[in-house]
This record gives sequence, C-alpha cells and structure tokens, in this order.
Amino acid sequence: MNWLKKILILFVVVLSFSSNNTSAQMQEELKQYFYDGIYFVAIEDYREALFNFKKVFDKGINNANINYYIGLCYIHLENEKTKAIPYLENASQSISMDFTEGQFKETTSPTETFFWLAIGYHIAGDFEKAVLNYRKYNSFLDKNDDNLKFSKLQITACSNAKQMMAKPSPITFERMNDDINNNSPNFRPVGCANDSLFIFMNRLKFYDGLYLMQIDPLKATWTKPRNINQEIKSDGKLYICSVSSDGKQMFFVQNDYDNYNIYTSHYNSTEKKWTVIEKFKPLSSKYYEGHASISADGNTIFFTATYQNSIGGVDIYKMEKKSNGEWGKPENMGINVNTLFNEESPFITADGQKLFFSSQGHTTMGGYDIFYCTKTGNGWSKPVNVGYPLNTTDDDLYFCPAGNGDYGYISRINTEQKEMKEDIYIVRFK
Repeated sequence: MNWLKKILILFVVVLSFSSNNTSAQMQEELKQYFYDGIYFVAIEDYREALFNFKKVFDKGINNANINYYIGLCYIHLENEKTKAIPYLENASQSISMDFTEGQFKETTSPTETFFWLAIGYHIAGDFEKAVLNYRKYNSFLDKNDDNLKFSKLQITACSNAKQMMAKPSPITFERMNDDINNNSPNFRPVGCANDSLFIFMNRLKFYDGLYLMQIDPLKATWTKPRNINQEIKSDGKLYICSVSSDGKQMFFVQNDYDNYNIYTSHYNSTEKKWTVIEKFKPLSSKYYEGHASISADGNTIFFTATYQNSIGGVDIYKMEKKSNGEWGKPENMGINVNTLFNEESPFITADGQKLFFSSQGHTTMGGYDIFYCTKTGNGWSKPVNVGYPLNTTDDDLYFCPAGNGDYGYISRINTEQKEMKEDIYIVRFK
C-alpha cells in the first residue's frame, strides 16, 4: 500500500503545481489584456480598448477598476454610451481619492466615475440622476478647477434640455437613399453649394473610406458613390472637412502623430480626377488644426485651432487671403463666437451670411450643440441654438449647411432599423 500512497501523493503534488502554473499563466494573460486596453484608451481607440477590458471582465475580474474602464469605453462609443451606466454604477460603489490610473492590481475607481456616470444619465434623458452625479463629482473638485466649471455647465444643460425638448423646433429629417446609407455606418456628409458634389465617410472593416458622388451632366442624376482613398492617396486616416462652393477643392483633417493638420485636394478637370492630397501649409503648424471651411469667393477660411491666444480650448478662427494671393494671419473670432470651452466644425454658407458651428460653451442641451451666427456689418450676431431635435443631449457635430443654410446634412443613429447604425439625413428648417 505504501507505493500506492506515494503515487497518490505525487499525483496531488503534480496536480497542485499544474493548477498553480495554469492560474499564474491565466493571471499574466489577463494582465496583458488589461494593459493592452490601457494602451488603446491612451490612443483613444475605445472599441479595441473595450474588447480587451471585456476579456478581463468575462474571466471573473469584476472590481470597480475594470467596471470603470469598461464604462469609460462605452461612454466614448457612438450609439453605445448608455451601456456605460450599469458598469459605472458598479464602479461608483468603490470610489477612492488614492486611485492609481492604469494599474491591473487597482480595485477601486476614480472620482471621475461620477462625471462619466452623469454623462451617461444625461444622454439617456434621466436628468435627475445626471444632476445628482454631477454634484457628487463636483464635491471632489477645487472651486477654481475648470472641470468644476464644465460640470456646472452640464447641470444647467440638463435644465436647458427639458425646456428645448418641451418646445421642439420646426425641423424635418429625410433619410438619404441606400446608395449612400448602406449596411455599415455612414457619417460626415459634405456637399457643395451648387449640389454638384457630395462626399461622405463610410466605416469599412479595416479603415474609414472616403466616398464621392457627382452629378452626371448628361443624365442630370447622381453617380454611384465611389471610394477615392486610392485616388488621393489616403491611408484611411483622412477625414473630410468641407468642399468649396464650386466643388473643385476639398479640405480634410488628419492626425499626424498626435498633431492634427489640414490637407487639401483639387479637381483636375483635364484628367477628370482628384489630385493627391497635400498639406494645406497655412494650417499645418505644431498646434491642433481640426476643421476648415472656405467661403464661396475663396478669400476667407474659417477653421478650428488651439493657438496660444485661444479663449478656451479649441477656438474658431478665420484667415483672409491678401491681394498677392497669400494667406494672412489667423484671427480669433472673439468672445461672441468662442467660449471658455470648445468650439468645433465651422461651416460658412454659400452667401457668406451664416456661420454654423458646434459649441460646448454656449446654451446647450449637453455636450456640443449646433449654433449659427449671422453676419452683421463687420461682425457676427450672438449664436443661435438651432434647437431640438437637431440638437440632442449627446454631442452634435459636423452639421453641413447647404445653399444659404435653409437645409443641410448630418449623420444620425437610425433608431428605426435593427442595426442602430449611423445614417445620413437631409435636414430642413421650416
């Protein structure tokens, strides 16, 4: 019996060693998923980050730390932001002022959890819970903290949202046809003033494609959308900003190693194709330059940047062409347009009389809302909120006006289809 007992003991020892080894291996694997997730958060690829954090969560790691990061990812994903709520609720049960960011061994969550939870409830339209969590977050902040100012602004936005939703603006949405709105997300629609050209982005499997449609002069109908990434030599990281009124020049933005620059392409009428993209030199500095729109006469560009004289974070500037054809110095649009927070995606109408843009700092429903200013002599009127339902409790950006601004284009989540993806709509102001 001694030999049998020895074999049994040896078997137990080997099994225990194997189990411990497997457990250690699993732990290392989960660590790798976690730190991969942290990397993707750092580069703002929240889809990939979520994939990695969910791997950790699905293996039984269910502490406040992993719940926080999953919630953080969802709150940055289009059409999935409210999915963050249950994870952030779980994370909020274990808040710590001593939270260490980006550490696998951390089991608590940061005070920012309350802010992102408030954003989730705000977007979902649960304003009471949103305000409650904004206030919890505020209790941790210094009175001079800019984050406190923004959080208080969102509390006011909750009140604004109730009022605007109670009195909707006379706006209609018309979904564009299936040539444009295919089975994958479509976004950033841009048209030119004479409606001869239409460009939009389409989310493909490995990159975001640039698609273009033109009016066929013989048939007087739109051509089928065609992918122009190869034609203009885009690697899939280029995003459309705007097109000139005559449809002969396009402006793009690209993230060049954490520095956003403006690019351009011209239509070569002889070869009947678009030129290879090149940096638009006046807007390719060491600072962020994220959007550009040119006036119908080609003499003024409106754009966003984070220059040293910015009033807030991202401001709207204009730049005028001199008599010798060179571009002048950037001019901040001033406190009538810019706020202490961010302004984005300016578009000038064909007649030059209205400037549409998005702002965090004016009277919003939450996040970015769409506004317009009207030309008044040498200046611009106070911004007007276009109202609900064009504006929502979420971020509303990249509304491209057509003609003189009586209609335009925007992408929205199509709630009437099972896929719940972004589609492109024509927006008409009654």
